[in-house]
Amino acid sequence: MPIDAIELSELRREKKIKQTHAMELGAIMLDMGTIASVFALFTKAFLQAFLEEMGKFFLFPIAAAASLIRATLAWREAYLAKKKDGPIVRALVETAAAVAITGAVIGALAIPAIFAGIAPIIFTATFGLKSVWNTLSAVYYFGKSMATDQPEKKVEYRERAKASAMGALVGTLGTIAIGAVMVFGKVALAPIGIVAGVMGAAYAGYKLYKTVSALSQRKANASLSAGPESSKEEKLGAEHDERLSSSARLSQQFDSKPKLGSGTETPPSLDKKTLQLQASKPKVIGRFPSKKSAPQDQAVIGSAPAVIKYKRG
Repeated sequence: MPIDAIELSELRREKKIKQTHAMELGAIMLDMGTIASVFALFTKAFLQAFLEEMGKFFLFPIAAAASLIRATLAWREAYLAKKKDGPIVRALVETAAAVAITGAVIGALAIPAIFAGIAPIIFTATFGLKSVWNTLSAVYYFGKSMATDQPEKKVEYRERAKASAMGALVGTLGTIAIGAVMVFGKVALAPIGIVAGVMGAAYAGYKLYKTVSALSQRKANASLSAGPESSKEEKLGAEHDERLSSSARLSQQFDSKPKLGSGTETPPSLDKKTLQLQASKPKVIGRFPSKKSAPQDQAVIGSAPAVIKYKRG
């Protein structure tokens, strides 16, 4: 069935939302991988020394950049979702977290004397508040999935509830790890941060794989369903162009044909032999020769330039 303009616009909008979500999952993988790397450096004394002397200058900025990317993509998704309440609230939460993390990172690197003790507290509070928000989101979407009777909406709400629950779990583990290791100096609990980062990155990678596979499958199905119609349209268009070209050539042939009474004008396609035959042809003035005695002139006009052939009777 043909797709109208409104439905086509809606399909394109949904595709852009999925693409934006896929990019956000990539940013989450980067963020969680960075967190796992930071806590891995706390497991050994020489690695911790490397983090304090060099690692902090690129690992923490990467985490800040990932949070900013997540906030930007969250606002893009809210815009594509036609400013619904859910995406807007999530964009606000991501923006607040990005501002807090980025400010703490810049302060810790630029003014370490002041932010050395404040930055870990900001990280802990940020992760804790996001964990609370993810918990509330999981409960909210689980309730919506139970309340709706539409199968598609039920699946969508359950998937959102699962993602929010995973975010709450990872955020809770991250909050414990940051508070214990960075605030209270309990480096023995650093593996909790590693587990949180690995779990978050693995889950984001899994969701990214599912999203990209769904987009690829959708594109393949669209190409398969639209292929015959597209080929048919291309074939009809080619035939139409061919007919127009043939008509133009035929018109040009008739326009270039010498008119009666021109005397010396001859078609450019006539060679010497044809001209000699034309010169030896008896001229008739005042009357037409009889059908039997007159030579039969046959003009064959095709797709090539007009060629006049003479057959002697």
